[in-house]
Amino acid sequence: MSKRESAKYKIDRRLGENIWG
Repeated sequence: MSKRESAKYKIDRRLGENIWG
């Protein structure tokens, strides 16, 4: 996994947790 994908995944997970609580 590239750094960019890793960062995107991290952000995606954070946003997902925020949206879905």
